[in-house]
Amino acid sequence: MTTINLVHPDDILLFNEVKDAMVRVAKAYQLPLHSVQVTPNASLATAARGTCSTSGDIQLTMRCKNDDGSWTEAMSPEQVWKTAAHELAHLKHFNHGLAFQEFCMELTLAMQNEQVDPTQKIIDKVIKMKKSSASEAALGNAAAAESFAAMVNKLMMDHDLNASDLDYAAMDKDPVIEKRLDFGAYNVKRTKTRIAWQQRLASLVARAHMCQILISSGCNSITFVGTKAHATVAEYVYGTMVPAVDKIADIEYYRYYDQQARLGQASTARGYRKGWLEAFVERIGERFNEQRKASVAASPSESTSLMRINGSLRKVSEYIDNKFSKKRSHYLGELKMGHSHGAGHRDGRAAADRINLGTRGVTSSGPTRRLGSGA
Repeated sequence: MTTINLVHPDDILLFNEVKDAMVRVAKAYQLPLHSVQVTPNASLATAARGTCSTSGDIQLTMRCKNDDGSWTEAMSPEQVWKTAAHELAHLKHFNHGLAFQEFCMELTLAMQNEQVDPTQKIIDKVIKMKKSSASEAALGNAAAAESFAAMVNKLMMDHDLNASDLDYAAMDKDPVIEKRLDFGAYNVKRTKTRIAWQQRLASLVARAHMCQILISSGCNSITFVGTKAHATVAEYVYGTMVPAVDKIADIEYYRYYDQQARLGQASTARGYRKGWLEAFVERIGERFNEQRKASVAASPSESTSLMRINGSLRKVSEYIDNKFSKKRSHYLGELKMGHSHGAGHRDGRAAADRINLGTRGVTSSGPTRRLGSGA
């Protein structure tokens, strides 16, 4: 345990954040981390930024002391995070060789992914103040309620926040759930075998909505795993798309078959429908990625958007790892989609481009209602 008087008051929050992140990363990489402490009585002349012992004890220097006992300027947050990754890497490689350097780079990225978004801290504070304002208003304390409301408005203006930022934050606090496809609600035909194109489509829809899927070996049942808001929308988008895509594939196949039959080449239609579905799903996946990138690029802060997306995905992965640690490969297994049909591939991609996904299919702010084939 860290002795609190070894830490400058202004460094406590940062140290706790870094320490907690180190514990999570060490667990993920199975590193023998025993403790994380602040370097005691760090001297400006002799203190290293961090140390690591063979027993798994790590010390981080947050700031030093001058000869007269006064504190120096704090290490920058960037220095502290980088040092933390460096010392964690020593738990596997107690040297500075090439293997250490490569592992240190990997852990530096891992630690970066664990960092709490500064904007998210402000959003959390605003949400708490809004709740306090509502509570005071409910108690009849108008002055206190107005005071909290004024602080909320000031924070939002100072940090360029809007109502959608607060809505997203509230949604991101949703619990992770398992949302099984409701066959009856979406008129999806139940089968006793897994269907490759459906499973691939479900995987792409899930990824676009920050979810993962669980599958069963003896049927085409799909379960979306994600926060309540994300999984609900993913199930809606997938459930709506499957029967629509099935119908369009039939229409396109019969059109192509008739065309080829008139030319006396009906046999060339063999494999068209399968190729069409393969290409359709492939292109839908590309479009989801394109819209995701466009959505992130349009955000006031690309790094903030990416951190939120990664945070949601990590939350889902942790849920699945904890529940299905020994069965993950079974639940997440992929099916091969096989080889493509030239004309089917061309027409399938073209059809996918005519589908109106809508931005809501990517941002998960609500279910898209315009799925279908159209010019």
